[in-house]
Amino acid sequence: VSPRGEGFSARIAGPKAAEVEIDAVLLATGMQPFDPSGLESLSYVQDARVMTTADLNAVLRSERLTEILPPGESPAVGFVQCVGSRNRESGRDYCSQVCCKTALRQAARILHQVPGADVTIFNIDFQLIGKEFRSQAADLERKVRVLQGVPGAILSGRQENRVTVVREEFESGARRALHFDMIVLANAVTPPESLKVLANRLGVELDVDGFIRALEIQGGLVMTTQPGIYAAGCVSGPKDIPDSVSEGSGAAALALSHL
Repeated sequence: VSPRGEGFSARIAGPKAAEVEIDAVLLATGMQPFDPSGLESLSYVQDARVMTTADLNAVLRSERLTEILPPGESPAVGFVQCVGSRNRESGRDYCSQVCCKTALRQAARILHQVPGADVTIFNIDFQLIGKEFRSQAADLERKVRVLQGVPGAILSGRQENRVTVVREEFESGARRALHFDMIVLANAVTPPESLKVLANRLGVELDVDGFIRALEIQGGLVMTTQPGIYAAGCVSGPKDIPDSVSEGSGAAALALSHL
């Protein structure tokens, strides 16, 4: 897609390539999960007991959790939040919006499939948006352990067949080692690698975090810095599925009004 006069032209690839003229563009390119492979301290590549929330989703859907966790009544599962976000040094000093909800939902499913599991969630602070979800979270927090502070390293070999995190206790400052049978990394929502190229082609500005910059927000509808181009979902920043769906419908309506 590229600007042409007062509208745009789009090249459609396929068996028969074609170029069409369009009057409005709705950007909904989605997001790209942060890849923790480069953070060697988290042992994501080195240890199969460390996985991302996407990896765990696949395990839960296939109901293979009991095959992965060791036999016993109380296998220990830890969630590490904000992996790749809430970090100014990495250039991603923002909240991914969905990680806290995802961790709590997955913790509930773990407890459903393995009722005796000992679940711990390490977090900076809980970002729970929505009255209904807050009440669900309050109920679940009585069944899991929530610890403030995100471990900087996940270690193998400190205890047989387990992974270890060393946590500095928030209250006393003392360092304490905790051992787990599985660690889940809540990896950040990031903009797609190709978004910068697309934004440059369309003349749309990006914000400091690399998402499409919102020029104006009206009732949740995002308008970009380029007239005739609208954005919905994670293209303009981290969002959950309901908000993305709502923005998509609304932004499409706004594009129609532009026409």
